[in-house]
Amino acid sequence: MVALIKEVYSKEDACHLYGYDLLNETYLGSRYVVTFGLSLEALSPSEALEKLYGFRGHIFRFKDKKEFLKMFDTKLDGPLNH
Repeated sequence: MVALIKEVYSKEDACHLYGYDLLNETYLGSRYVVTFGLSLEALSPSEALEKLYGFRGHIFRFKDKKEFLKMFDTKLDGPLNH
């Protein structure tokens, strides 16, 4: 599982999480979450992949959902999908 943080425009908060989930599960209730290169809402597959692989910031790797949530529980701005 790989996730990365990217600053984006938002009325509520400037921080959203772009996620690439190798288990094909979605952990964040955000339109910016990317699963297997596909955006849930806002991006086409090619745009999603371009944003994901074009990101120049830190990329974090996680062993499982628990580790992911432990690291990012204070940085999330939306509900979680279980």
